[in-house]
Amino acid sequence: MIMSKLLILLLNLGYINVLADEEGAVGSNFCADFGSTLRLVSISILIVRILVPLLIIIMGTFDIYKSVTSGKADDLKKQMITFGKRIIIGLMVFFLPSFVNLVVNALDDSPSDYKTCLSCISSPSNCPKSNNK
Repeated sequence: MIMSKLLILLLNLGYINVLADEEGAVGSNFCADFGSTLRLVSISILIVRILVPLLIIIMGTFDIYKSVTSGKADDLKKQMITFGKRIIIGLMVFFLPSFVNLVVNALDDSPSDYKTCLSCISSPSNCPKSNNK
């Protein structure tokens, strides 16, 4: 029930007017049409990029504290390996959007609408205002 309401909310946030008008073809201003939805995706990515390192630090501190207080050297070694894996995964999550943006910019130098979308997803302040009517 909650998932269906969330889906309906997300679909309503991305509503655009699909009727063709004198401004041009439908979809010619894709990023401007979906500006509010792209801004929501951008803010979600930003929140994940902040929460993942915090969760890694909190979980790692708690796990290492438990293994130190238990007094077993093997537990501490296992927790340090787990903490190292979490840090690597956290770095991948943190740098993935930047890496995708870098690859797309390196492959195509021409100014395109999708580059505007990618810059919007990278930073919420780069999102164009929505043209919803």
